[in-house]
Amino acid sequence: MAPEQLSGTEPSVKGDLYSLGLVLYELFTGKRAFEASSLAELRRLQGHTTPSSPSSLLKEIDPLVERVILRCLERDPRKRPTSALQVAAALPGADPLAAALAAGETPSPEMVAAAGDERVLKPRTAWVCLAGVVAAVCLLIFLAPRATILGLAPMNKSPDALVDRARQLAAGLGYTELPADNAYWFAYDYKFVRYRALHTPWPQRARQLVTADFGPLHFLYRESPHAMAILPTIPSAVTDVNPPMNVSGMAMMTLDPRGRLLKFSAIPPQIEDSSGPWPSPNWEALFTSAGLDTKRFTRVDPKWLSPMPFDARAEWAGSTTAEPTTSIQVVAAAYHGKPVYFETLGPWDQSAITQGVPDSVENIAEATFAIVALGVLFGAALFSRRNIRSGRGDRKGAFRIAAAVFCIQMLWWIVRSHHVANIVDEYFMFMLNFGNGLASAAFVWVAYMALEPYVRRRWPNLLISSTRVISGKVWDPLVGRDVLVGVLAGGGMALAVYIANALPYWFNLRPMTPISADENSIGGPGNFVAFFLIYVIAFGFTRGIGSLAAIFLFRVLLRKRWLAVVAAGVVGVMFQLQGENFPLEIARESVFIAIVILVLLRFGLLACMIAYFVGFVLEYAPLTLDLSRWYAGRSLFVIAFFLALAFYGFRASLAGRPFISAKVLDD
Repeated sequence: MAPEQLSGTEPSVKGDLYSLGLVLYELFTGKRAFEASSLAELRRLQGHTTPSSPSSLLKEIDPLVERVILRCLERDPRKRPTSALQVAAALPGADPLAAALAAGETPSPEMVAAAGDERVLKPRTAWVCLAGVVAAVCLLIFLAPRATILGLAPMNKSPDALVDRARQLAAGLGYTELPADNAYWFAYDYKFVRYRALHTPWPQRARQLVTADFGPLHFLYRESPHAMAILPTIPSAVTDVNPPMNVSGMAMMTLDPRGRLLKFSAIPPQIEDSSGPWPSPNWEALFTSAGLDTKRFTRVDPKWLSPMPFDARAEWAGSTTAEPTTSIQVVAAAYHGKPVYFETLGPWDQSAITQGVPDSVENIAEATFAIVALGVLFGAALFSRRNIRSGRGDRKGAFRIAAAVFCIQMLWWIVRSHHVANIVDEYFMFMLNFGNGLASAAFVWVAYMALEPYVRRRWPNLLISSTRVISGKVWDPLVGRDVLVGVLAGGGMALAVYIANALPYWFNLRPMTPISADENSIGGPGNFVAFFLIYVIAFGFTRGIGSLAAIFLFRVLLRKRWLAVVAAGVVGVMFQLQGENFPLEIARESVFIAIVILVLLRFGLLACMIAYFVGFVLEYAPLTLDLSRWYAGRSLFVIAFFLALAFYGFRASLAGRPFISAKVLDD
């Protein structure tokens, strides 16, 4: 009987565990923990002394058993184990996880982390997985020139060269004053690529993309006579509308990868500095900057209005030498002889401007997303509150994940944002992004607290390696196995996308467009770092946990696991469709989602998150081994990073065993 019960307190689980400790002590040592001839003496011994250590009576006793017995015999009930299942978890040779599930109880996070095999991969299997990663990377590099925009239309000029070109063009158009601040970024012209996919015969549309005028990637450059303080938005980066173009001397231009002018706009002086006369606009200089031949264009009556103030405008219709069958509109405007607006418009631009995206479709998509997001947030809040009150939630794990998300968000803001030498502007940007980081962390915390206890009760095996990572066991062999498998699966997912998007290079799959690199992956150095960071959150955490939540919720609703898997797979495929070539997209995304579900259910949440992160980074990063390309260093970094990640998983999964077994060496 426990000391507190001898004092007259109510029976409790802690008291029962004390009694269990007394029984275990006597079973293993053959002696009682306390030898007393009366009840009063027993109270004194239990209240003021500790029993002899079992190892002093039995030297062969397992240290784990001794530790469990002594914890059960703690005088302070708060220091004893919380349940008999925790005792079972600490005993050697037991399977407390199975015992907890059989008893209908929720295993603790510590019990989940302690479960599983410590030697999970044979060296031969680990070598096969590592070789698979290398093979996947090699295949991706082979397919990149046929499946990606950068492969089909490589960029020869670096961002620094394009910035210098933009500054030369601005000076040539009369804007000679050096700017106080500037910024640049890349943009993908999907309208142009989609138009070519629909109207250009195969296989020319893919193989001639490198020589096409008005290429698929645009370089945008902005400059200002003052620091460009960003309005409070996320991300805190310069765009075509942020900060507003409302200061005299501001200029923005769009270039193609070869440095030819596609669009130009500038703010004229807001105060007249002379009464004239002013020179006539030099339209020829604009055509020269754009690489257009004036002989192929005919002046027409102006129809397009300049968004900038002007006192002269002109418009031409014609075509380029490279694509004589494609009609091009050229619009220009000037103020007091200086160009303030210029743009070349292809049929893809005109249809988008005049027709736009149907409001009903866009509004329905945005409304659906908002409703689903709010529903998930409120539902997660209710379940999270329930789990907190019942004490089942893993608060420590939720806090660590939320803290990681917050730190990543803040680091992303530091490297991605356009900073200015103004403490007030920086303060407001910091507070906005600090609040956004806290909101993201809070959402992750609530979602984790809402979902994790239920998954831990039904499918605890899916959380073993992720729980170990949260607890800091990064060199655990099970963690290594799941990282290695996740990298391999991510390579397979990216390979499925690459193969599908490379098919138009050889076959007549007309509506399909190549894969475009993420604009951040080819932006400035900070953008490239931000590219990695945001993919950890957007694709690693979010999609990994989202996939687990989808399968779990369908399992609860449909009652059968195979139905839940099918339903989640169908939803996942529909979520990925782009509407270009449905049969091919369905096949591609089915393979993609099948890999996700297989990895999630077979290896767990950590492997699934790694697979998502690796798969999407490999899909949207620039991949090339052509060292003459300015972005080759980034490609090599991505390749080396994932090979190193795979090798880390390979090494950790072996748990200190040699790479090659002694048996193989002896043979």
